[in-house]
This record gives sequence, structure tokens and C-alpha cells, in this order.
Amino acid sequence: MAISEHRRYGFDLAISPGFRYLRSSERQDAKPRGVPIDDTFVRRFHRCGFASLVRAAEVDTDLGRRLDQGVNWLFESRQETSVHAAVVKTAIALESLLIASDNESLRGPLAERAAFLLADDPGRRRRIAKNVRAFYDLRSSIVHGGRKRPRAVPGAVLEGIDRVVLLLLLTVAANASVWSSFELVVAAVEDRKWGAVVKNAMRPFPGSHLSRALELLEGGVSRSAA
Repeated sequence: MAISEHRRYGFDLAISPGFRYLRSSERQDAKPRGVPIDDTFVRRFHRCGFASLVRAAEVDTDLGRRLDQGVNWLFESRQETSVHAAVVKTAIALESLLIASDNESLRGPLAERAAFLLADDPGRRRRIAKNVRAFYDLRSSIVHGGRKRPRAVPGAVLEGIDRVVLLLLLTVAANASVWSSFELVVAAVEDRKWGAVVKNAMRPFPGSHLSRALELLEGGVSRSAA
């Protein structure tokens, strides 16, 4: 789910005035090449924290259920053929992991918690928060419709936010022994926000993974704005 692009296929039918000319065409998915499960894959799987994510998501606690739901919704998004529907499913994955209750607002807490969980540098935190807010604005325009509903969503936006969600899942799972409940996750964010002296969160993946996710998001947003 971390490396596959969203599937795209379709069927086109063109009909001329008076039905004098008919044409049809069909676009098929490229055949998946698959991922070889070799020694390199296994090393990267463990080094980036996927084994910890699997274990943490199997625990029957509030945090374990949040991780499990986040993974499942992200998987559904990656399998979705409609880009608009994929955006909504990725947003649900993000909400499942980081929103406390149905009564809590979404846009601000999502951006803030993502930023403080994924980065310690203030500049990078601002970039994360800005991009998560932009993504959630996109989600809202799709859900609520109207004239602001986008006709197309750049693939880079969806790819970038999917990677951000995956990195959040890995981060929360890597710190599950310290953040044994979701309340402690929220408290950890609050401590960082107000400048408390706290131990940095464990992030098992290379920093380049987050950099690439932000580059995809920012590039996709700029193309959609143009």
C-alpha cells in the first residue's frame, strides 16, 4: 500500500451528430509487477517499523483499534478507483487515528497533531500542518460539493497524503509502549506545543520519506491551483 499508485482505467464512447460515426476505446490497468519478498524487503520492513505497526494494531485497546482502522481505511483508499472517493477514505484514515471524538473539530487538530508527531523542527512542522489543512480543505470541497468541488485531483496530492498517513501510523506504533492510550498521544502533542521538555518521539523511518511526501503534496497543490 505504500508503493502502488491508484488504479486508473476507463471506457470511452464517442458518437458523432446523426450517429454517422461511432468509436470506442478502452484503457486497461497495467499488469502489476508485484513486490519481491527478498532479504532487502525484510530488512526495510523491520527497519521502518512495519513489524511494530502490525503488532500494535493487533492489540485490543483504543490505540490498537485506531491503528487497525487507520491501516484498513488507507488500504481501502489505495484500492479505490475513484480519486475523489480515495481522498475521502484517506481522510477517514487520518481521522480514525488522530481525532478524539465525534464532537471534536477536524481540520485544526489533524494538522496540529500530524505536525507535532512527525517533526521536531518548527519549519517542518509548519509545512506539515499547512499541507494537512490544504488536504482537508480538498476533502471538504469533495464531500460538500457545489461549485468548489474540484474536477480533478492531482495524483501527487493523494500519493503525498497517503505517505503522510502511513508515517503517522508507523510513528504512533513505534511509541505505543510510551503512548499506551490515545489520551497520552494527545498529551504528548500538547506538551510539545507548549514547550515542555520532553523526549523526542521515536520515528523508525528515514527523514527522507517525510521530505518526499511533503514534496509530492506541495507539488500537487501548486498544480491544482494553476
